[in-house]
Amino acid sequence: MKYIFILLTSILTFTLGCTPCNRSQCNVSSTDTVASSSLLKQYAAKKFDSYRVTYNAKKDFAYCVENTKGVAGISRINYFVYALSSNEEIWKDLIPNGSINWKSEYILEIIEIPGIIKKDDESMVNRSGYLFNVITRKKLNRN
Repeated sequence: MKYIFILLTSILTFTLGCTPCNRSQCNVSSTDTVASSSLLKQYAAKKFDSYRVTYNAKKDFAYCVENTKGVAGISRINYFVYALSSNEEIWKDLIPNGSINWKSEYILEIIEIPGIIKKDDESMVNRSGYLFNVITRKKLNRN
């Protein structure tokens, strides 16, 4: 019985000693994230009447899309990308029709759906969309 008590005490001490951060440190990070998220929502409310926010996996970047009703099934996508660490807009764009999603943790994939395409029109090759790296803040080709 005494050995079981010592074993359980050792396991408990080891488990508590190996946590990545104590509670006060974790709450500070969580509070910062909540404050940044609140600032993002205030900023989005100033730009758009109605919007949708989507965060990356680490929740240090987000994109915000204006909710709009399209005409005849064609929706306009007005969006901006926001860095929560610096509380600033780092990119914005408007595409006539398409979609936006996180391709990976720091890469956004913006897909543009073109209208009528003329046969052998080389100008439409890169109009199918692009990637955006939120770390380097650069637009990349999808191909």
